[in-house]
Amino acid sequence: KLMRRSAREMDVVTRYGGEEFCLILPSISKKESVFVGERIRRAIEMESFPGESHLPLGRLTTSVGIASFPEDGVSANELIHAADLAL
Repeated sequence: KLMRRSAREMDVVTRYGGEEFCLILPSISKKESVFVGERIRRAIEMESFPGESHLPLGRLTTSVGIASFPEDGVSANELIHAADLAL
């Protein structure tokens, strides 16, 4: 929900794996997507989550990896791999 609030109506927000999420940001530059990622990272940092005091840092944190089509890959697998490397 928090990520959806930080995204535009046209963006796709989905869970990818157990603790990973994927955002597809159409019609946005890679530079602009960095701002979106940072906005979401800050929103997560400012939010309180149940049980986060038991986490290693005492709070929930996030990392953001950004990949752009076609610069970083042309297939879903290539883009996911590039985003993983960018974490």
